[in-house]
Amino acid sequence: MMELDREVVLRTLKLFHPGNDIIELRIPKAGKFKTISGYFSDHKALADALIGLDGDGFQAYYFTLNPINPDLLARSKNKIKRYVDITTADSDILKLKWLKIDFDPLRPAGISATNQEHDNAIELARDVKRWVIEKMGWPDSFILADSGNGGHLLAPIDLPNTKENIELEKQCLEALDFVFSTEAVRIDVTTFNPARIWKIYGTPCRKGSNTEDRPWRIAKILEVSSDLSPIPRELLEALADILPKEDLSQSKSIDKEFDPGRFAENHGSKVMKTKSWQGWTLAILQECPFNPEHNRGEARIGVLRNGAKYFGCFHEGCKNENWQSLKKLWNIEVSMGAGTGDQKEKKQSAATNLITIALTEIVELWKTSDSLLYATIKINEHLENYQLESKQFKQWLSRLYYIERKKSPLDQVLKDTIRVLGGVAQFEGKTYDAFSRVGYKDGIVYVDLCQESWNSIKITPEGWQIINNTPIKFVRNAEMLPLPIPEEGGNWNDLDLVIGDIGAENKIIMRSWLIQGFWPVGPYTHLVLNGEPGALKTFTEKILKELIDPSKAPLTGKPANMYNFLIQAKWARIVALDNLSGILDGQFSDALCTLSTGIGMTTRKLYTEFDQSVMEVKRPVVMNGIDIIIPRGDLNDRVLFITLPKIDEWKKESECWQQFLELRPKLLGLILDATVQGLKDEIKLDTLPVRMADFAAWIMNCEKALPWEPGKFLEVYQDNHIQRVYDQIEVDPFARALMGFMDGYPLGYRDSCTQLLKSLEALNDFSDTRSDAWPKDGTRLSTKVRRISSLFRKIGFEISISRTNKQRNIEITRISTDPKGNAEGDAGDAKIFTASPQKREQQTSSDANDAGDANSYFLDYYEKKENKEKTNTYKLKEIDFASQASPQPPACDNSDISASPQRHLESKDLIDQALDVAIEEFDFTKTMSQNPKKDMKTPEVKEMRKSRIIDIKQPFFVESCLSFGDHPFGTKDLSQFENICDGWLDVARMTGFLEEIKKGVYVVSSEHVDAWKERSKNWAKDHP
Repeated sequence: MMELDREVVLRTLKLFHPGNDIIELRIPKAGKFKTISGYFSDHKALADALIGLDGDGFQAYYFTLNPINPDLLARSKNKIKRYVDITTADSDILKLKWLKIDFDPLRPAGISATNQEHDNAIELARDVKRWVIEKMGWPDSFILADSGNGGHLLAPIDLPNTKENIELEKQCLEALDFVFSTEAVRIDVTTFNPARIWKIYGTPCRKGSNTEDRPWRIAKILEVSSDLSPIPRELLEALADILPKEDLSQSKSIDKEFDPGRFAENHGSKVMKTKSWQGWTLAILQECPFNPEHNRGEARIGVLRNGAKYFGCFHEGCKNENWQSLKKLWNIEVSMGAGTGDQKEKKQSAATNLITIALTEIVELWKTSDSLLYATIKINEHLENYQLESKQFKQWLSRLYYIERKKSPLDQVLKDTIRVLGGVAQFEGKTYDAFSRVGYKDGIVYVDLCQESWNSIKITPEGWQIINNTPIKFVRNAEMLPLPIPEEGGNWNDLDLVIGDIGAENKIIMRSWLIQGFWPVGPYTHLVLNGEPGALKTFTEKILKELIDPSKAPLTGKPANMYNFLIQAKWARIVALDNLSGILDGQFSDALCTLSTGIGMTTRKLYTEFDQSVMEVKRPVVMNGIDIIIPRGDLNDRVLFITLPKIDEWKKESECWQQFLELRPKLLGLILDATVQGLKDEIKLDTLPVRMADFAAWIMNCEKALPWEPGKFLEVYQDNHIQRVYDQIEVDPFARALMGFMDGYPLGYRDSCTQLLKSLEALNDFSDTRSDAWPKDGTRLSTKVRRISSLFRKIGFEISISRTNKQRNIEITRISTDPKGNAEGDAGDAKIFTASPQKREQQTSSDANDAGDANSYFLDYYEKKENKEKTNTYKLKEIDFASQASPQPPACDNSDISASPQRHLESKDLIDQALDVAIEEFDFTKTMSQNPKKDMKTPEVKEMRKSRIIDIKQPFFVESCLSFGDHPFGTKDLSQFENICDGWLDVARMTGFLEEIKKGVYVVSSEHVDAWKERSKNWAKDHP
């Protein structure tokens, strides 16, 4: 780290404050300390304070040059204070002791100068010193210094602290700026205020990163004149007097054709160069027309934007020469003043005059594809874009008007001017895209830093860099705040230092959402931050917003209407919504969906009858809340969820925020690095198993620049999404009821919509069935099912609706429950029976090694049943899923049986055992076998019966009993069937197997069957 030089600091203090002046030491922008300040009468104490501070690596160290009111020593006598709000004011200065001239090389803000830029500034300082000595007659009384990034020239003065003297010092700086400032180095014209702080020589200047091209340097004094006597006031006034002054006696008609350079050459005077300065266009002459010996650029001809002409020569012998005397010298007819009669010019209206000036100053008038009108104007050597109706553009027009007429324009003048300029933009201007914060052109991404210089970040597949002249049109509003200059070498784990450790998968989700920030295409996913109170939801959301899109009002609540929401989104790169709660309503959910993929709104323009304004916007959104619930599947597909952990150890938010601000440049660099990677050749994928495929593909393109293994994002993204599906089902009483209902139908379900509704209502609470989300009849059930069918497909159910002449039918088929696909065959148990022969053919082809063989066995039974001509056996009683007597789930309290996934049969042998027991114990007389008696006497079956233990799902067992004969407990009567189911559960309770039922494991032993047989006989006696 560069260290300050204590001895140089002491010599600096003695040079500028040789007496007992009170000096303020100040460090602005001191990180978490905000501003550090102290008042010193002891030079050594000040130097020691600097030594103690330098270890913190602040950007720069400053002190006051002019003497201060001694009373201020009481603020912090010979010591420093942090978090200071009050510093030295202009009124606290006793005298004006120094003319402070700062030579600043033009470069992007926040970084050090290159060696060439640095040397150019110091060389210009030397030129100014020579010029004022040789041409203006000043004494050699200067201090020349190196500021670390540019040059300093200080001239001693001795003037009272009055408004007149402050204005004189300002005019001297403007005069030097008028003569010497170039495109490479500017003279700062703002250093005239009495309380101005100045770099302490002997201390380091650490702007930006210390790089080979732009190194940090120590500020130092280069030259000190032997005599530092004050510059006399009359010499200061002579310097100020060279400023061009408008000749009020001449006509101010606008002459667009007047070119001062061409005018001079037409009259035999050579031009060294031309330049612009504060509204003037100047031609600097090689020789003065009045004295050829004045040949070092002292003479110049200029024209002000309002048409006023100027001539001046800085040499003392030509100080009385002006535009009028030049016209006489060159025999040009002098125009008569107003009131002479023959040469009086026609007075222009105020609006016409302002229009003419504006057209001269505006670089370009243009429009967007949605007919918004803009002007590009030049401000301090860079271009800015403003909508014609904006407040900023009106202020700019008002300034032009004041420069010309020395008064403010009437509102009607501004309206008339804007109306005419708008016509030019609409019918003569080109059409461009207007971008806010992030823009895209020809495969290159641009990010507006929103700094005063209007510089931006250019991102290509080769890397990113800061540029000054952006080739696209950026527009801004008053809410946008600047981003810092990004830096390389960051670490993603630094973000954890600010918001805490949120877990590995949550980090992947959060960082993936973040690197959408500079992705210009979309569609975008939204991020929901959930968590209990104290989980830093709001603070985390502020951090995410600040990284990409800082603004004056970073977080807002739920918008009042769609129009306000769209306006908010149009001017924000990231829309951040704070403290939402409960279920998001349908209109707001729809708005978030369309904002993800792109939304346009057409509205009538204010004060017009037919004109329309079209707004188009596509933005990522982040929102937080304790219990945000998204009820619609289309929005769930576009949302990432993170549940933040509760924070046990608290720190001050101000400390965390300051830590973030220090880390932000490098975190911003990481996001830019990921964006660079994303712009490289895209990963070629045939399909992506997610709905937001564009977003997923973008993140996968960026993964090489992210702190996890390629491919990990897709896995975490799918897991995050499937959890949202279950959450969505949970908040919908009908969807929740249907999912629980299907636990009792591993073979699938088929019936009428009306019957399904009755079955669900019989099994669910009254409060659920009377909610708005519950369908009221079979027709509305079919509509409801269509809405939730995509959710059920993601958890393993295919739902289809068909219609006969009399009713609507529903068929629910179980498919793979693995959201990533059934590549390993582990979800084969979910393939179930359906009445469709085509689907049965597909299902029976499942791998014999997986659990699908259980279903295959049942399917074989049904195939034999349907082909009765070939089997020539007794006809089985068919389960009619479309009848009112169709089998229902066990009539029991749902609270007793868990809705967790149930274990399926594992082999064909287990089904054989179940059927054998059913045939023997219940004396079925009609079976699928040609010779059941013989089958049951085989050694294999006899061996199975010895154990009499059957590990089988209860619904399979019940259906097997009801499906293979005309047993009186069959399906002819629904109430009888429910009694059978009740009986089975009673047996389970009595024999201590209820806990196994809750776990989804159903064990049927000989004791169960014997108890059920006895109960069945008793029931049969009562029902002859």
